[in-house]
Amino acid sequence: MSIICDSSITACFLCHALIQGLITLVFGLAGALLGLFFLQYCRAWYIGNHVHVSVVPQHGMQSDLRILNESPFTMCDVFVYISIKHTPSDIYSAQSGLSFITAANQTLVYEDRITWSLEIDGKHSPKMDIHPYERQAATFVMFDFANNRYIVIASEAAYKPARVHLAPHAYEVLLKVVAKDARQSTWMLKIDPSNNANPVSEPRSINEEEYEATLEKFRTNYYQ
Repeated sequence: MSIICDSSITACFLCHALIQGLITLVFGLAGALLGLFFLQYCRAWYIGNHVHVSVVPQHGMQSDLRILNESPFTMCDVFVYISIKHTPSDIYSAQSGLSFITAANQTLVYEDRITWSLEIDGKHSPKMDIHPYERQAATFVMFDFANNRYIVIASEAAYKPARVHLAPHAYEVLLKVVAKDARQSTWMLKIDPSNNANPVSEPRSINEEEYEATLEKFRTNYYQ
């Protein structure tokens, strides 16, 4: 009888120890995952808040953007999106194949990707890694100053074809820089072809709430 009782007590003790071990393991893994998530969140927040966007000094008819990663971490798969405040009547009737958006195929320039200026084997890419403290140029806009006919907005394929040809007047533009491992960075600038010296203003950093509110105004302005 004593042997049976001792065996039961031992089994209960082992079962209790096993349950305690499993609980400790589960909470340990949960804590590790939460800690990893928190570290990833902090890293993404830090990188996103250390992105700087500037305008490349105008060269010829082009004005491009320069994206600077001011963090000590590499930004992977970085994309730049643009949105423009314009109306359907601003869309220049470009020849078919010169741009994606034409008078016959009208739509708002709404969070469309542009491309990086780096060209490999004759091709551009809309995504790129930006290493710590590195600057990379993104193809953005081209002007026809001689004839004052239109403004050409770049696409993922740069200008072959472009995103759209717009009538030559001032426009508000939103920028969004996103990366696989970084919080988004949002900016606003103006394009004004009447200012031959500086047709693209220096971007102003804005928060996500202002970005979303302004984006909705662009959309309302186009579809009113």
